Amino acid sequence: MLQAFTRLVRSFKEGGALYTANRLYIALRNRIADRLGYWAWRDAKIDRDVETMDLTKISSLLDPNAMRGLNALVTEDPTLAAKILDRADKILARDFAVLGYDLPKEGPWPWATDWTCGYVWPKVSTSKIDLYESREQPYDIKRPFELSRLFFLPQVALAAGLSDGPQRERYFGFLEDTLQDWLRENPTNGSVAWYSFEASVRTVFVFQTLALLQAVDGPTPVIRLLLKIALRCQHF
Repeated sequence: MLQAFTRLVRSFKEGGALYTANRLYIALRNRIADRLGYWAWRDAKIDRDVETMDLTKISSLLDPNAMRGLNALVTEDPTLAAKILDRADKILARDFAVLGYDLPKEGPWPWATDWTCGYVWPKVSTSKIDLYESREQPYDIKRPFELSRLFFLPQVALAAGLSDGPQRERYFGFLEDTLQDWLRENPTNGSVAWYSFEASVRTVFVFQTLALLQAVDGPTPVIRLLLKIALRCQHF
């Protein structure tokens, strides 16, 4: 109770009455949904709906010429394609940094871990995670936040659009494996990835990736995985 009151006071100081009221609404809604098992039911329904969805109906929501601008730039600067492919290859090898900290190249994706010190957040509702708790080690939730925004996926989709054959399939395979892993490890409102702002930013990168893949006739399984994540994010 004291912890909840402290959060309420801090929220009021940060954003005022309207912000605090919105935070209270979200917290109450999520707590009720957790108790009723709503999120698991909703995830299952989203998955069923997406698997039977006519994907041609989403084309009007996306830019069919998403790759046109990039192709024009590549024509002007032939070295650009090589840079994009090199960047994508590094992402596939997990040879990139998040907020200035290199990802571990081995092991599972650290969706709920500050890999700089090994701190792991539990798979619980965001209402049960205290972002301001006292800590014995300098861990930072911003690192898994940033990783779960999936900001690196559009870069791989770009590379897929600039390649063909086995190389393109390798990029598609990485996207499918990564999205499946993210969904498996981040049930709706059951991990640190489900704060409202994080879900909103993630949706932007998901739709960027979706538009790029649609423009190059990307594989249906990857497109459906992206849609499942986007629909999970819509209530946050």
